[in-house]
Amino acid sequence: FVKFLYDPSGEATIKYAGKYYPGTCPLTNILLINKSGKIVFASHFPGISEKELTDQINQLMKGGEER
Repeated sequence: FVKFLYDPSGEATIKYAGKYYPGTCPLTNILLINKSGKIVFASHFPGISEKELTDQINQLMKGGEER
């Protein structure tokens, strides 16, 4: 099960990065966060291939923590 977070006000950005950057597009930033709240993968779209993203999601769902 994968959850999608839509963060137009920057609340998640503030929590994980400490600051919101107005003008950035939250829909193109990709953060995979484990159940402990740790960012285990960070990238952006289209800077990552669909296969790479799928592999990272599958790894996280199996309990692995790459990157």
